[in-house]
Amino acid sequence: MNKSVSLFALARKNVTTNAWMNVKMCFTFACLAFLVCLFLTYNTALNEKRNELIESGASANYVLSKEEIGDGLKESVEIAEHATYDFYSFRDKTLETYGTAIDLTTVLTQAATGGAVYEARTSIAFSAVACGETPIFRDGDYVELLRDYGYHTVFYKGRLPESEEEIALGAPLVRAYKLKADELVGKNIAISMRLPDGSMRSVLSGKVCGIVRSEYYELAGHDSGSYFRPNIFLSEGNPIMKNSDTYHYYLLSEWPEETPMREFMGKFTCTYPGNGLVIGIDTVNGVQELAFNLYVIVGTALGVGLVLTIFLMIDKYVRVFSRTSGILLAFGLEQKKLHLLLLLQLALLCAAAVPLSLVLSVTGYTVINAVIRSVTNVRLGVSFAQIAGMFGIGVAAVLLFAGLFFAYALVRMRNFTVREFLTVEVD
Repeated sequence: MNKSVSLFALARKNVTTNAWMNVKMCFTFACLAFLVCLFLTYNTALNEKRNELIESGASANYVLSKEEIGDGLKESVEIAEHATYDFYSFRDKTLETYGTAIDLTTVLTQAATGGAVYEARTSIAFSAVACGETPIFRDGDYVELLRDYGYHTVFYKGRLPESEEEIALGAPLVRAYKLKADELVGKNIAISMRLPDGSMRSVLSGKVCGIVRSEYYELAGHDSGSYFRPNIFLSEGNPIMKNSDTYHYYLLSEWPEETPMREFMGKFTCTYPGNGLVIGIDTVNGVQELAFNLYVIVGTALGVGLVLTIFLMIDKYVRVFSRTSGILLAFGLEQKKLHLLLLLQLALLCAAAVPLSLVLSVTGYTVINAVIRSVTNVRLGVSFAQIAGMFGIGVAAVLLFAGLFFAYALVRMRNFTVREFLTVEVD
């Protein structure tokens, strides 16, 4: 034990004796590890940012149009699925029929349930969709709903209608009447509107079979800026849907680039809820491409320079250590102990280089992130997992360099005699 302690003390003494050379070696190791860490971590952060943007708008990557535009759309983007939905806009239809739109900003709408009459307290647009074989709720809806809110289903309670007499309602519509889902599910309701002459006219009635949760209407593909935002769900056989309008729904295979997106939006009368996200994704893609090119050019140049610098420093380090080795061997130190001494000295270098590489990596990441944020408004976060990853990469890189250093030194010194050790020239 005392011999081990003495050997460690000797290694520390050798390091401090040639302090400047060891500081340069340690800093060079740390810089090379820093380049590796920064490249991997920054690309990981950009990929995570891109995936985050895509997941945040998973429900919005579709095009909706009153006209069939599939053939023309294919010239700009790839379509995964084409479906049709029957929508019934109460505002448009009641305006055609009665000359007054069922719009709470202009008329009074009332809902009757269980004999009680409830007056709507806030403005709400009435829009119904027919539920048939084509799914109303898509995979992207569930992905985004789970990611943002932790829900596996769009229904707060109940289900979609299965017969003409059933209807499902959206939570915003229920909230407009200051009602609760538990008070409506299973109850028969009638929605009526007041005409200009003061009379009431029923526009919809049925048994409530389900309530779609409010979070569905906050998804990127169904928020206030999207037309695909029905708050009344009816069966295909419901009489009211006979006067519905057919909309064409095009689910896109991939997120389009900004130029193709602008092309089809300028060419057709359509709605694309994902347009804002496309711009964000394109920005991240641009930053990622720029960062990769910079790393290839600048990183390669710096990496090659650092590797050559390390090689030259290692060569001098081996010669200095060889002179010391000759003295120690002359005083009876065993060859195995000499190798262990070199390993201990390298361990001390690694112990200093690892935290230094981590500090350099975090500082470099923070500075570059701040510059990119000021120029492109893209914010990248460093999570604990990323910091741990950087640290692990830094440790691995430094240990790899130290291992190569140790192997090179052993090869250089393996056949040296004591006399040859003592006569090694040091510049």
